[in-house]
Amino acid sequence: NSFCTLLSDEAMASLRAREERRRQLEGVLRRAPHSAEAHANLGSFLWRQERDYTAAVASYTACLDIAPSHVEALNQLALILLTHKKSERAEALFRRAIEARPTYCRARRNLA
Repeated sequence: NSFCTLLSDEAMASLRAREERRRQLEGVLRRAPHSAEAHANLGSFLWRQERDYTAAVASYTACLDIAPSHVEALNQLALILLTHKKSERAEALFRRAIEARPTYCRARRNLA
């Protein structure tokens, strides 16, 4: 029973930490709504930590509206699209990332 309590306590602490991180990222975005980096950071959190693909796509799209050559956002959005079987659109985004930064290995590897 104490093991279950410990596990539950750890899970709750993890949940609280994630909620706090999301509040921080959203706070940065409220203070700097035109920051491509803030949108990209929120997108990364939403995708990796929350598994909220719809919200992550919206954040990465907002980032790219501000900075169309943001290679990390292009790459991450393409990866999300691949998980949703949208390979043609993903390929186009990988190519945009490579065009913007020819040495960007992640997009090259993901395109292969």
